[in-house]
Amino acid sequence: MKLLDVCEVVRLGFSRDWPGRLSAALILLPIMVSAGCSPRIVSKAPVAGSVSGTTSVSTLENYINISFQSTVPASPSKTSSTPLVLGLVSGAGSEFTSTPDTALAVGIFSDNVCSLELATSTRAVFEAPGISVPVDANSSTELYAKAVLPSGLASDCTHLTTYVHDTTAPVVNIGSPSVLNVSSSGTVYFDLSFTGAEAIALSSAGIELGTTGSASCAGIEISGTGNSSRRVTLSSCTGVGTVSIRVLAGVAQDAAGNENVATGLSNSFNIDNVGPSISVGDPSVSLLNGSDEVTFAVTYAGADTITLSAAQVELQVTGTVSCSKAISGTGNVSRTVTLSSCTGNGTAQVVIAAGSAADSAGNLAPASTASTAFTVDNTAPSVSSVAVHDAHSVDVT
Repeated sequence: MKLLDVCEVVRLGFSRDWPGRLSAALILLPIMVSAGCSPRIVSKAPVAGSVSGTTSVSTLENYINISFQSTVPASPSKTSSTPLVLGLVSGAGSEFTSTPDTALAVGIFSDNVCSLELATSTRAVFEAPGISVPVDANSSTELYAKAVLPSGLASDCTHLTTYVHDTTAPVVNIGSPSVLNVSSSGTVYFDLSFTGAEAIALSSAGIELGTTGSASCAGIEISGTGNSSRRVTLSSCTGVGTVSIRVLAGVAQDAAGNENVATGLSNSFNIDNVGPSISVGDPSVSLLNGSDEVTFAVTYAGADTITLSAAQVELQVTGTVSCSKAISGTGNVSRTVTLSSCTGNGTAQVVIAAGSAADSAGNLAPASTASTAFTVDNTAPSVSSVAVHDAHSVDVT
């Protein structure tokens, strides 16, 4: 039989040297053990208190681990600011295995040293159904946990998860219309911007038109990808009046499941399918020959641009009349047509062809009606006969 040696057991003791402060000291306890033994560390529990007041000390035989499983509801969530936090506690050693689940404390904290306790319960509750933890509304909260045996043996302060509570819905903004006036042949678009959206499911069914008068647009097209923007294009607009758009609720969603509310009506644009009107004034003279000129005032109403050219001035003539044409004037109200170097004989009327002016919607001016006629006479008087009656009388025909 071997002789027994004296081997020391190292015990960590705790005491308080002033209120609120724990101090530790190593206590060497000689005991009779078998030869070749090595010292081991055991722990002595501190004064009983909350989970945050424990000191983490593991023996070579005893340890505790803590791990995260889930939150109910899952994060991010719009429904709960008191989620259930679930996890697992594992470990080894006689104390761990002999401690009932209801006697092993688990604390949930908001800081990485486990000093700011949010909630505490038991291992049994932590593993199912979970510890109810209060968090600030519409915020992101870091969650840590610590498990403690009755003796004070504790796990490390372990980060579990980040829980996000979010009741803020995505926001949709509608830009101004791309043009203020559009005809049935034109298009107009609105750019939409989304804030806080994780998914956008916008179709033409999610757009509502606000109209006045007889205005309507049959074509609604959605374009764009991603979670921040879309473009709504309207076409085939008929009638007369104004059109605006509204984005309906539920077309955008964030990660917590919040959906956008319906927007108000956007700024409107005008539907204009009536072109500018045109009229041609009377000729400045009613009779002229090749050395004269005649002018006509051409007046427009509702035109934004005038593109009248000499090629668009038509003469409706009788006889053999032909004249040179010139256009003068600026602005969007009138032009002057000048005819000169007229040849032949007969009458002529001025007609302006369609398309000589347009409004901002793209509608073109129609052809004008014919002006009042003027006469071109390039035939000089002639003498056909001379009759001398006496010294005082002569007839010229």
